Amino acid sequence: MFKEITEIGNIDHIGIAVTDLAASINHYSNLLNFNLVNEKSLIDHDIKIAFLKKFETSIELLQPISSQSFETGLLKEFTVHNFILKNKNNGIHHLCVQTQNLEKSTQNLSEMGIEKISNNENWKGSDGSPISFFNTLEIFGYLLEIKQKI
Repeated sequence: MFKEITEIGNIDHIGIAVTDLAASINHYSNLLNFNLVNEKSLIDHDIKIAFLKKFETSIELLQPISSQSFETGLLKEFTVHNFILKNKNNGIHHLCVQTQNLEKSTQNLSEMGIEKISNNENWKGSDGSPISFFNTLEIFGYLLEIKQKI
C-alpha cells in the first residue's frame, strides 16, 4: 500500500513528448496563450526542449533529436524517442513534482515498490536541479519526475 510522502510539494511542470517542437510551441502559444520561457537542446539526453508558462502552470515540450534511441540516463524503454515510437503521437511523458529532499523521496518511493528508472545518482534537470525519474505508468499512465528544489 502507498503512504503519503510528506516532502513532496507542488507540481513543477508537465512533460509532453512531441514530434515537432516548433509546431507544438506555436500551438500552445497561439491556441492556449502559453508564453515561451526558454528553448534548448540537451544533447546528452537526446532531446530538444521548450518550457512554456501560463500563470503558475509550466509545460515542458520534449522532442527527440536523433531518429534512433540511445542511453540518455533513463532506462532505454522510457526515453522520449521510444515514447513517441510506441504512442505514434504527442502525449504526456511525465509529471514533475518538487521535493524538499530528493534522497528521502527517492527512498520512500523505492520502499513502496516504485521502480526508479533514472540510472544516474547525480542526474540534473535542464535548470541544474537534481532529479530522479520513476516508472509510474501502471499507476498514472505516465512517468513521475521528482525535482529537488534549489
